[in-house]
Amino acid sequence: MDIKKIFWILSWLVAGVTFAMILIHYGDIPEEVPMHFDATGVADRYGSKNELFILPVLSVLLILLFQFMTGKSIKINKHKQGVKNEAQVTVTKTFMSQMALYCTLLFGWLVYQSMAVAVGKQTGLSSYFLVATFGGFIILLVLYYIQLKKVKE
Repeated sequence: MDIKKIFWILSWLVAGVTFAMILIHYGDIPEEVPMHFDATGVADRYGSKNELFILPVLSVLLILLFQFMTGKSIKINKHKQGVKNEAQVTVTKTFMSQMALYCTLLFGWLVYQSMAVAVGKQTGLSSYFLVATFGGFIILLVLYYIQLKKVKE
């Protein structure tokens, strides 16, 4: 199986697990849950527990957007530039599937953290969240750049 397909399947699975996690624990979650955190991880805005569904919905929309972008725009560019660009197209499609999975994982982690704070298991967002967010994006971008450079040579 192609690695891109694996990333897409994992993205959909993580989005589904995030929905399931909310639904399974919905009765245990208080009516008011933290919805926004400051840079130190302290909740600074609260909302209805129904708002927890916003991030999984955004995950689904993001996956659909990335799949659309890899399907349509790259096909157009491939036909304009010829077959010599095939490897670059493959690298870009893989990168888009990785980004979709990474964003979906981040959203799922954020929902979990919000639920944990709401039920009192945690006092705030994990201190690793910002590091993981920015570090992960930077790592993915650097790897993408390196792969593109290899393909162009």
